[in-house]
Amino acid sequence: MQEREKRVDDYAYRVELKIKNVESGSEGERNIKFQDTRQFMEPAGYFSAGLLAAGYDPHKKITVTFKSYVGRGTPENLSNVEKRTYSAWEIAAGALQHDKVERGGPINFSFMEIKPEDKQMVSNLESLGKKLQNSWEKTVATPMRNASGELAERSGKADTYTLKGTLKSLHSDKNAFKTLSPEGQEAINRTLNKNGQVIIPNIYGYPLAGYAFIPYTPYDGNANNRPNQGLMVDLKNGTISEIHGDKDFAAWAKVNRDNLVQSFNARDRQGGKDAHWPSAVGVLDNLIEGAPALYPGRQNFVKDKEVPVSELFNYTQSRDSDYYLRFGNLSNGIASEFQKENAKNAVWSDQTEVFGSSQQGWKKAKELWGNTFGYLPVVGNTGNIVFGAHDSLYGMTAQDRAGGTSAAVISGLQLAQEAAFAVVGGAEVEAEKAAIRFNSSAGYDYQWKYNADTSSYEFEPPPQG
Repeated sequence: MQEREKRVDDYAYRVELKIKNVESGSEGERNIKFQDTRQFMEPAGYFSAGLLAAGYDPHKKITVTFKSYVGRGTPENLSNVEKRTYSAWEIAAGALQHDKVERGGPINFSFMEIKPEDKQMVSNLESLGKKLQNSWEKTVATPMRNASGELAERSGKADTYTLKGTLKSLHSDKNAFKTLSPEGQEAINRTLNKNGQVIIPNIYGYPLAGYAFIPYTPYDGNANNRPNQGLMVDLKNGTISEIHGDKDFAAWAKVNRDNLVQSFNARDRQGGKDAHWPSAVGVLDNLIEGAPALYPGRQNFVKDKEVPVSELFNYTQSRDSDYYLRFGNLSNGIASEFQKENAKNAVWSDQTEVFGSSQQGWKKAKELWGNTFGYLPVVGNTGNIVFGAHDSLYGMTAQDRAGGTSAAVISGLQLAQEAAFAVVGGAEVEAEKAAIRFNSSAGYDYQWKYNADTSSYEFEPPPQG
């Protein structure tokens, strides 16, 4: 256990150094460093990687039984039994600690049972978790909560940089680009060459963090002209999908439902106490299912009207400024909007997903926290995060993954283009004219492929062999 604690300390120090090193080098290099570090700046990544460094499998499952009794002075009649299964990293992040119950009495009694063979493991995970929680608060949560701070500002710039690289790389992949609709091609050209509009997409005003929407027709500020047709860009996973209206969006949302749930901040997932603030997940599910649900919408300054759930994509009539439709362009505007959203998500991630939780139930912790690395630890590398067997999307090695996400790869590609074509013979060259390709260590190029099953373009390396 002493050695595991040392590894956790070494891991936390390495992440702290990575974050401190972000603001060095060129602007492009800083954006890439942030994207590379970002996987450790989300609860799932931070705590699962911390356990990996300590030699534990963060996905190990532990089932705990919760029982309730009623009686007079003593527990007599069993009233409820519930089994909850936790991953090891969820326990380290505080999920079980949050769920622990008092014995209760004198009428209602509650008990929690952990299998004897799991008790020591739970104790170890919670002990290591306290160390990780302390370093999380200091290294990640506190700086990201500051909406005007350096780290939050970099997050907005990095998202914008990734978006630009994503659009440019699809534009330069002639085979893929020509299969886009004429409206889609024009939207990309307008965004890149004419500094066109970028929207942070929403559902009933709830922003979808990690996504960007390029409208076919730019939003003109008239709330009646809801922009529901355009290109949906998944910045993290490297996909672009054409959305031709509300039905298309519902179909796309069904395929991407789990990722969309993760894009809501934890406060919006829970919802509020009145009809104007339902759970974002409930709204999403009703939209996907095509349920005949109606939500309060603004008719005028003093009167509501009922709005069908099918019309809540990119909602434009929220009364609360936090839930207005947000937009800008690549040169200025959208980076600050990304920044605000990332900081807001960090505030609620800290308050409701990690230790000290007071409201959030953990029955759907996987949905709340998102996906972890999916790797098994290699023992013997103190303080290092070394990956062995894994289940990444395209079967790439850790080296080929170039930082762990498509965002990091695309940002690296963008930087490579800037470095190669920024100055030739003392004269600047228009970067847009240069094809964007990225050679990995395996010796092949990344490209865009159309996936008919998901109706989207996916950024991936071609198969080897």
